[in-house]
Amino acid sequence: MGSRSAPSFETSGAVGGPIIPDKLAFRVSAIKQEYGGWIDEYSAYTGDLIRKNVNTNIDWAGHAALLWQISDNMSALVSAYHVENKYEGGPGTTTAIYVGGAPAPAGQTFNTQGRCITNNTRTAPLAQPNGAPAAAFIPTNVACTSAAAVPGTVYFRPGVTYGPFPQGQDIALATGIQNIEPATAQSDIVSATLNFDLELMNVKLISSYLRDKGHSDTTGGEEFSSTTTGAGQFTTLDPAHRGFPLFAPFYAATGSGNTGLFDGTNKRNGVEEEVRFASVGNSRFNWVAGVYFSNATTKIRYNYLSSVANDDLVMQELYGPTFAGPAGNTSASAARYGVVNNAGYQAQLAASIQDREIAAYTEWNVWLVPERLKAIVGARISGVELNYYQINYGQLSGRLPSSIGSVTQGHSSDSPLTPKYGLEYQLNDQSMIYATAARGFRAGGVNAQISQTICQTALSQIGITATDVPAAYKPDTVWSYELGGKFRLFDKLQLNLAAYRIDWNDIQATTTLSCGQGFTSNGRRAESKGAEAQLVFQPVHQLNFYLNAGYTDAFYVDAVTGPAPTLPGVSPLPSFNAGDKFNIPPFQASTGGEFDLPFGSRSNSYLRIDYTYQNAYNSGATFGSSGYGSNYFAGHSPSQNQVNLRAGARLARGLDVNVFVFNLLDREKLLVAPLSPGGGGISDGRGSCSPSSVNCSAYLSYNPFVGQLHQAPRRFGVQFNYKF
Repeated sequence: MGSRSAPSFETSGAVGGPIIPDKLAFRVSAIKQEYGGWIDEYSAYTGDLIRKNVNTNIDWAGHAALLWQISDNMSALVSAYHVENKYEGGPGTTTAIYVGGAPAPAGQTFNTQGRCITNNTRTAPLAQPNGAPAAAFIPTNVACTSAAAVPGTVYFRPGVTYGPFPQGQDIALATGIQNIEPATAQSDIVSATLNFDLELMNVKLISSYLRDKGHSDTTGGEEFSSTTTGAGQFTTLDPAHRGFPLFAPFYAATGSGNTGLFDGTNKRNGVEEEVRFASVGNSRFNWVAGVYFSNATTKIRYNYLSSVANDDLVMQELYGPTFAGPAGNTSASAARYGVVNNAGYQAQLAASIQDREIAAYTEWNVWLVPERLKAIVGARISGVELNYYQINYGQLSGRLPSSIGSVTQGHSSDSPLTPKYGLEYQLNDQSMIYATAARGFRAGGVNAQISQTICQTALSQIGITATDVPAAYKPDTVWSYELGGKFRLFDKLQLNLAAYRIDWNDIQATTTLSCGQGFTSNGRRAESKGAEAQLVFQPVHQLNFYLNAGYTDAFYVDAVTGPAPTLPGVSPLPSFNAGDKFNIPPFQASTGGEFDLPFGSRSNSYLRIDYTYQNAYNSGATFGSSGYGSNYFAGHSPSQNQVNLRAGARLARGLDVNVFVFNLLDREKLLVAPLSPGGGGISDGRGSCSPSSVNCSAYLSYNPFVGQLHQAPRRFGVQFNYKF
């Protein structure tokens, strides 16, 4: 249960045992978890409740394994694993309303600006097969109070009053879609292992098959909330900035706050094969070696589903019922984008990515001084191939399937060698120190094409168009170093210490645009360094304590150079500055303890308390980089802390009953805040901040409905465990 949330449930179980003694055995396990949501979604148009607890999440998984002892030195293990997730589909943030950079008072209303459209006839041609993408056309319009106010007006779009709106601690306002569209994901893994225990070595033959898929529907790209010059809507409170997300004329005609949905499907299928050889026995020299092969294909389908009728209707409500052209074209949406709506598909993207790897590896463990000093040497050499094909066309890109730029395809290959070195020194039977160094490799990938129509404003801020975004990015590599020790002291204290450093080269860095889309490119160097400590202390049998603490400093050593500006008047800016931090808390700690009190001959009660903490920090792009504008309202993570409590009894015959409270003190801190004081949540209404404006005083959009991301509220419940 939660203090304000729907009930949560968790059910799990496992059973196993011999089918034929000493020959055949099985194990089956399953778990289902339902995390009750606490956010209630209301319509921003009517104020009516759409659904309660829209951020509910349901997971379940099952695993089955069968072990067959074929002979004394040969066995076979077959296993299958399935996991499935369903997210209710509502927002994960609540909504606050901001005006002038501060929370709006109760009863706040907004008036959109009246507009006079003076030209709504397209003269430029529509996109032609095998030609260049069509140019978008936005009808000429100006602010006005009536059709008579501006000579030559062909259509007057009057202003509309919106509000007041429901507001509250757990309320989210639906400004777009007025219903809930769940998101789902599932994965299946089937594997078979043949194990041979030979006189000289152990041999394993491992085969695996992977299949996973995900599906989601999201909104976005609406013409009436666009920030592109000439499109979108203004409010009378902020008449200089577009982006107001409500449009009553379309809602009145359709009962919907969105013209369509981004429908995304991601499917992956792959196989893995491995042959592994390992030494047997406890000799001064132990080794493992093997070969590995994998082949996976990922297929992505990303469509913007919008009926021709809705697509044309919203354009006519915005720009007039006579919006058409060029000559002979009567479709308003085709006049806007230069491409006809493809039978309900306003945009279509299909991508196929094939990853293939073949590798050989080995690792040797050698006792240089028996039972004292051990050396570890290993290496892996791989052949990695990536093939990709992507076609992206439709109204939002102005392209036909055959248009120039609709298809992106390519091939890349690499042959990385990744060695590993280590030393371990055994101080005594209970303590040791160690040092390791290893090289790592991460394959390159493909960028999804950016929508020029949706992201035109964001792209223009950094001086590029969608075609300037790199189609693919290269691999990156790391060298990691670690020095540590594990110490058992006084038979009551276990202490583990480690310090590490990671040096990146050609790091893959993701630039997020203010439109919500983004791309990955290669920077030069980055570095991560830190230390970790783990302590477990048991002063008496009934009482134990633990403490975990870690410090991390991860940052770009060199500036990450983004695509060079191709638009006039824009100075080149890096995507990230040298010294910009990764989104990792510098300091994290957890501590707690458990007290056991026996009663009866085979039972005991217990009380456990846990505390977690992470400090506040800034991360992401800083001023002077192209990513600063989109990071201004999301670059600060406030400190977080939480106390959890559990009390219960372990009874005879394997029964454990306990009650628990998560977030005992009901902390609900914001998880995202601006880089500098002022505003709150993910924004304060301003959007598309200029990268050259240090405090976002220059911005291009205004949306007063601001998402607020908080810690989950207090939860409490009871748990039963039974082992038999």
